[in-house]
Amino acid sequence: LKIGGAFQVADWMRIGAFGSALNRPWNPKLPNVDQLKLGNGRAVLGGFSFKLRSFTFDPGLEIQPRVNINAPNDIDGFEIVGDNPTGQIELYFDSTERIAIDDFLAGREIELCIQTGSTAGHPGVFGLWCEKIRYTGGAIGDESGNITISLPFQVIEDNSTTLPRFSFGIF
Repeated sequence: LKIGGAFQVADWMRIGAFGSALNRPWNPKLPNVDQLKLGNGRAVLGGFSFKLRSFTFDPGLEIQPRVNINAPNDIDGFEIVGDNPTGQIELYFDSTERIAIDDFLAGREIELCIQTGSTAGHPGVFGLWCEKIRYTGGAIGDESGNITISLPFQVIEDNSTTLPRFSFGIF
């Protein structure tokens, strides 16, 4: 499991008594955490479990600077102005599993749970849960004689519930 991330920060400038910039009180540094490897990936799609080949997920956050003409550099940090979460799962596939995802391929909105790892603790279990996803097109492939299917999806907002659209968990 490889998780990538990116961060945006405001470029705050502090000016000293003589008009010169002060030194920043912190410096970024690399983490000292060793990488861990998780396996046993599975995807539960609408109540049916599939062997997971790979997956990607993008929370689709649209972030823009918050304008404040009284703040240093005329911005007051950043704010989320929109989101459009999307993802893609690649599954190992055979004819019996095709029946299990027919409704999803036909456009029905269903629940998705992705799990990697099998035992809580160290290295743990990573989970991604989406309340409702919709299929957005895909492709069938081959990996050493095994059929794979790529299922891109969009996470749908359901206003009839108080649950979040998606959640991550590490146990």
